Amino acid sequence: MAGGHAPVTDEDRRRVAELHAQGLSRNAIATQLGRSGRTISRICAEHQPPLTFERTRTAAATAAKKADGAARRAALQLDALENAGRLMGQMFSPTVVYNFGGKETTTTSGRSTSRHSGTSAISRPRSRRWPTPR
Repeated sequence: MAGGHAPVTDEDRRRVAELHAQGLSRNAIATQLGRSGRTISRICAEHQPPLTFERTRTAAATAAKKADGAARRAALQLDALENAGRLMGQMFSPTVVYNFGGKETTTTSGRSTSRHSGTSAISRPRSRRWPTPR
């Protein structure tokens, strides 16, 4: 046994041709014979004339998977835009800033005051420009 695999016998080749004629897929043949799909493909390629497998189901499955992926990406894009809008609304809304000046800070009716600057409401600019990287 080269590489730990049993050599391909004439019986294996005959069975592959027989199962192929029954319309089984490459993977179904591989499962029945206890061989890898690659081995079955190699046996089919060496057969005279070469044996080929129907690929319409594979093509349909691939097209469906692509469509599902596109739909998931579109939904993710909408969610990302919605979240970005919500977060930008939070970023650019008026904000109350407290300046705690250590021991000089006092609290009166829930508002902090300090001899430095106290409590102030700050409106952030509405500019949506981002700094350019250097």
